Amino acid sequence: MLPIILIERLTGIAMKRINNYPIWANVIVLILIIFLISNFSISFFLTSSSAYSSQWNQAIFNGSNDGTYNNVSANVSNSGVNLSLDGALPDSTVDNGNGTYTTTLQPGSSGIDAYVNWWGPDTNYGDNGYITAIGEYSNGVPSFIKYDLGSIPASASLSTAQIGLYFAGFYENNIHQRYIQAHRTTSNWSEDTVTFNSRPSINPSYTSRVLTASAGVWHNFNVTADVAAFLSGTPNYGWAIQGGSGYASNIGNLYCSSDYLSNDSLRPKLVVTYSMPYKTSGSFISSAIAPEGVYGDWGAISFNKITPGSTSIAVDVLDTNDNVILSNVSNGANLGISTSIYPSIKLKANLSTPNSAQTPTLSNWSVEYNYDNAPVGQEPPNNDFTSPPNGSYLIGTVILTSNASDNAGIDSVSYYDNNLSNHIGTATTSPYTVSWNTKGKDGAHTLYSIAKNINGLSTSVTKTVYVDNYAPRIYQARFTRVKKGRYAKLYYKIVDPYSGGKASVIIKIKKIAKKIIKKNGKKKVIKYWKNVKAINLGQSGVGFLRYYRLRANMAKGKYRFYVYATDRAGNRQFNVASNQLHIK
Repeated sequence: MLPIILIERLTGIAMKRINNYPIWANVIVLILIIFLISNFSISFFLTSSSAYSSQWNQAIFNGSNDGTYNNVSANVSNSGVNLSLDGALPDSTVDNGNGTYTTTLQPGSSGIDAYVNWWGPDTNYGDNGYITAIGEYSNGVPSFIKYDLGSIPASASLSTAQIGLYFAGFYENNIHQRYIQAHRTTSNWSEDTVTFNSRPSINPSYTSRVLTASAGVWHNFNVTADVAAFLSGTPNYGWAIQGGSGYASNIGNLYCSSDYLSNDSLRPKLVVTYSMPYKTSGSFISSAIAPEGVYGDWGAISFNKITPGSTSIAVDVLDTNDNVILSNVSNGANLGISTSIYPSIKLKANLSTPNSAQTPTLSNWSVEYNYDNAPVGQEPPNNDFTSPPNGSYLIGTVILTSNASDNAGIDSVSYYDNNLSNHIGTATTSPYTVSWNTKGKDGAHTLYSIAKNINGLSTSVTKTVYVDNYAPRIYQARFTRVKKGRYAKLYYKIVDPYSGGKASVIIKIKKIAKKIIKKNGKKKVIKYWKNVKAINLGQSGVGFLRYYRLRANMAKGKYRFYVYATDRAGNRQFNVASNQLHIK
């Protein structure tokens, strides 16, 4: 109003003055009035825009800058963000920024490698901390190694691939300069069963070789041609690593294996670099939009800067679990979704173009929302979802609790599991608790607590929890024989699909003992397993074979070890695994 009032006053003053001055003076005054009107109009527009911005805000996603998109990588020309990869980047993969990507495969104990020994032709050495390249394939101790290439995209155009082996030392400290060779393996084999007598066949011509001189370095074997063949359909049986021809059977190298425990970074690795063809269609998802203080309904959505010009776009609105709330939302549409039910949303853009020479690109999309200035008397209630804690592991019947408050009064607090169609229960009196029976619900859950006041306004809070009513199963305790003072490997495997990959493990060592009891006036000798040592391993990995290295410094004799486990939810083991431990 201020600019309009000033314009009216200036106009009135000018009109009064016009009758008292010559024509040339009146013309100057009129020009001045027009200039002032023009400037105050601009000022008024800016003032109005600023006031609008204080009431509404926008979540802006600029694809070339903020990295909020999933399944997306910048193209070689760096013009925005495009769908240059077939899905998300594989694990252990980096974008090199020049149109190529590098995946490093370096597994731990799940890796597939073993050496075979012509001095122990029927013995398997698949769990040793080292692999070897001693002598030749026919009369030495060669090794075999294999990698799962499933994480390399099927449409990848291979640039390079190389095996990296860390040279830990010379066999029997026999320092000698020699060639170590990688040969493609041409028949199948298993890490757990391969022996010298059952070793697979190999290509007689080596794929790559390195000349070794000193230990403590990486040896890199170029296996690009072999990996390209594997990706094209040739059976992948991996490689044999062996000494070059002409070397004696006691001359060779020791390399760290996938079971090497002292330093994970020294385990064998396969490094693959490749490029990807452009895609003409695909989708990507924004990060979660969850501004502090948001209230009311989500506002208008807008998107622009779509290239090439023929690109078609469909935008969906998702909840935090990527479930579709609204589909195919048009540009400029008002979403009209309650922020109390969906305080956090994501946007998914689906793009396609008939232009095969260019990948579709989208940047600068936004959604509007209200914040922090609800009308007086219409504020939503406060809702503190206190229990269970976010990220916790749950078992049995769980009490859900919210501390809800509101000046007008709380009507109810309702709880939901994963979506608003799975109603757990509603509490109408403080402390607003509801019981949730988790039986049969193992897995991840998003819990909703929605507090509603007597005016009908509500506030929604979510938590992610993990239900685990599954007791850990323990397997594969192996018979172990070791010399006194040496290290014994006590193997075990824990299976619990809902524990988040971890469980607390205790190993107990027991030995047969005797005690005498009297019964009916007669003495009787009873044998029992007496605890010798208890080892708390803390959190241990679940789902694959592991072992504990025990220093066998007890007295010689026959023992038995027992493996116990408790998962994150507090479930104790379904069974105890055990086996013999003989110390010689």
